[in-house]
Amino acid sequence: MPSAKFATAWNESKTLAANPTPGEQLDLYAYGKIVKGGEPKKGGLLDPTARAMYNKWKELTDAGVTESQAEAKYIALVASYKKKYGTK
Repeated sequence: MPSAKFATAWNESKTLAANPTPGEQLDLYAYGKIVKGGEPKKGGLLDPTARAMYNKWKELTDAGVTESQAEAKYIALVASYKKKYGTK
């Protein structure tokens, strides 16, 4: 179950003053998905965004990233993006 710190970071990620790069967004998605659980849609040829999201999630899960590791990484990423992009 996600911690209160994760919930705070989740909400703060929505208040960034600028959008993170596509790669940064994929990182946030994949780590967040590991914490929240479930498997994303694989996506197909006509849905490259969903395919990229699945591939990033799969890369991390295959590497053995645990829920607690993903939570810590997500929180750290949001903190760094707040410094990089600011908040609204």
